[in-house]
Amino acid sequence: MNWTAGEPSVLIYTNRKIDMMVWPFTTPEERRAAVLALFTYLDTEWEAYSELHDARLDRARAGSADAAYYILRERRDYEYETWQIIALEKTRG
Repeated sequence: MNWTAGEPSVLIYTNRKIDMMVWPFTTPEERRAAVLALFTYLDTEWEAYSELHDARLDRARAGSADAAYYILRERRDYEYETWQIIALEKTRG
């Protein structure tokens, strides 16, 4: 994952059973936090990763945003694990 600073963006997660969840970010630190927040939510609330047993999962649970992003990206087509990142357009001032 490229964690360099960029445009203001949002990480959006939703499924048919919950309201949309949105994590806004601009900085690399905020992006890491958003990815980890979604990973943690799916791991704890949905137990989405209970069948996974590998080092990457352990690293993600320990706070590695890179590992969490890899898991999220690999499983983004699973039911209840669909998410996206959308860049927000800058307004002219």
